[in-house]
Amino acid sequence: MNRRLVNGKKIGFVLLLAILLTPVSFAQVVINEIMYHPFSNPDDGEYIELYNAGDSEIDLSGWRFTDGIQFKIPAGTKIAADGYVVVCRNELFIRDFYKPASSVVTVGNYADSSLSNDGEAIILENAMGERVDKVEYGDSSPWPNAADGGGASLELLNAGMDNDDASAWKASLSPTPGRANSQKLATPPPNFVYTRRVPESPAPNQAVRVESRVKSANDITQMTLFYSLNGAPALSKAMTLDGN
Repeated sequence: MNRRLVNGKKIGFVLLLAILLTPVSFAQVVINEIMYHPFSNPDDGEYIELYNAGDSEIDLSGWRFTDGIQFKIPAGTKIAADGYVVVCRNELFIRDFYKPASSVVTVGNYADSSLSNDGEAIILENAMGERVDKVEYGDSSPWPNAADGGGASLELLNAGMDNDDASAWKASLSPTPGRANSQKLATPPPNFVYTRRVPESPAPNQAVRVESRVKSANDITQMTLFYSLNGAPALSKAMTLDGN
């Protein structure tokens, strides 16, 4: 959800913003972890982890990756609520190397294709050919460099975040196929698209408009501007929604 909040105040600037959120539901099956450039055994160590953020089991029979890799998920594959399915380039290698729990569903192999070490789009479709998720990852900033052959995977911070945005990902502390991400956040943080003041360099006693556009998986119910007048103790002012 995009929100744009504004407030006018005569200030000399140190700005902090605080937000109150109310949770909303989010998409169910998401691309949750990507090992695109393994440190060891680069041919067999790739995987894509799917996570079911919903409250019911989902049948993945016939779902397929159409970009990034070419792979059709086998019939009978189901992903439990709050569960994982790990799509492996070499399923036996992933099970032997990472030793996920026996209850973790792994499928493979997509040996005829591989993820690009330079970054590319990964697209997941359901059995009806409808797009379920898309992540276009990269191998350089703002994407974490440690995932580019440094031994880390890309981990989604929270399933409620826009996973096609680099800010929603971090390099893993250690790869976690079939387990909760090592960098997982309990609550998806808002993404500040921009925060600015108008005018940028105000004259003495000139009114200033402070604007912030925020992208969030949760509904933003309140936003507070904290500001300092020429280094004095911070003051606060509730910001107002401008209608967008």
